[in-house]
Amino acid sequence: MTTNGARTGGTATAEIYVNDVATGVRAILDGAATVYAWESAEVSFEAGDTLSIRLSTASWGPTSADLQAMIEVELV
Repeated sequence: MTTNGARTGGTATAEIYVNDVATGVRAILDGAATVYAWESAEVSFEAGDTLSIRLSTASWGPTSADLQAMIEVELV
């Protein structure tokens, strides 16, 4: 997850969901990571499953920042 305006307060969280079930894999922007956060983990899914990212904020600042998040899949 990345933002075009450095965090000035609060937190922003991006979490991966598989078929609307939280995986616990989260990237968090907070006092330690103010512009970008990266999380790497093994998440099991099968062909046809729905992958999604849900963004949430708590007292996030700046209010005019754009957030971007993505899922990168490596097939092994």
